[in-house]
Amino acid sequence: MKKTWLQNNVMDAATVIKNFLDHPSLRAQKISQHAQLNQIQDQEIDALAPTIFHERWWLEIATGGKYQAVDFVENGKVFGRLPYFTRKQFGFTEVKQAPLTNFLGPAINDGEGKPNKKFLRRLQIVQGLIAQLPKASSIYIKCHRDVMDAVAFQAAGFKVSVQFTHVIEPAPVDELWGSMRSKVRSSIRGARRNYRVADCTDSAAFLNFYNQNIEKRQLQNMMNGKVCKKLIDAALEKGRGRVLQSIHKDTGKMDAAIFYVWDKTSAYFLMTTHNARASHRGVLKILIWEAIQDAVSRGLVFDFDGVSSIGCARSANDFTAEVVPRYIITRESGPIQILRAVESLWVKQNTFY
Repeated sequence: MKKTWLQNNVMDAATVIKNFLDHPSLRAQKISQHAQLNQIQDQEIDALAPTIFHERWWLEIATGGKYQAVDFVENGKVFGRLPYFTRKQFGFTEVKQAPLTNFLGPAINDGEGKPNKKFLRRLQIVQGLIAQLPKASSIYIKCHRDVMDAVAFQAAGFKVSVQFTHVIEPAPVDELWGSMRSKVRSSIRGARRNYRVADCTDSAAFLNFYNQNIEKRQLQNMMNGKVCKKLIDAALEKGRGRVLQSIHKDTGKMDAAIFYVWDKTSAYFLMTTHNARASHRGVLKILIWEAIQDAVSRGLVFDFDGVSSIGCARSANDFTAEVVPRYIITRESGPIQILRAVESLWVKQNTFY
């Protein structure tokens, strides 16, 4: 059938438009605009990150690039983000904390306004994030210090519990020194006579020392050595962490070491190890005191990274009596709850989270 003049002209116009849209220069412009939009969103995500553990480089290393995140976006702008890490175990899908990623939880920009308005905005953002989480048999999220309530999670059927942690707010060093228990100050003075504090830039040496001390105590090493090494190396390279060591003045050997990291608000005490036969019991305390001084000199809160036992609580209390909560968000399917109940019959449950 012969096409009419109108049909031919419409087809010609469509061809012209298609050729115009497919022109390389226009395609390049589209790609450039898309890249710019992605770059803007990436900058917004980086600005949102409330802790070092939310930063993409940390999550990439900690999870081997396997972390995921849900975003709350309005008008092309990111107002909320919730990163998470999933794994399969015994046929169940679990959302868990990534290795050495001690705090996560929602990162939120709740804008300006009165407290009651900001509360409703946070509620809206967190509900939007929760709605996008994957289906999982078990979800466990340990929230960072800026999460002041968990109402949206409770409304969505999650259980909320708490882990406590000791913190030291920035203050003059003399004031902090005076607020410590007198026996701790004496212990630090005594350790200084036998030890000097030095930076350790060799992550392998630190981890070898760490592993040796665990083996000597016949404990199970729960750390992934390769992941730990990559995180330590990256933190040192970026100027976002330190490994401190206590070196005996006579033998020149490392008798204790710690690893801590920091972000724009806080420093986190992540790893600690010491030789059980060290010549002085203050061998670790001088390192912690050095880390505290470093943190407050940067205007940061020093976070002891959670109370995991009554012994940890007593040790942290040597330096500060200020204890604050960190919310734990959990949700488990019926089969997982049954498994937990059965397991509790012969395995002592960790009540410190």
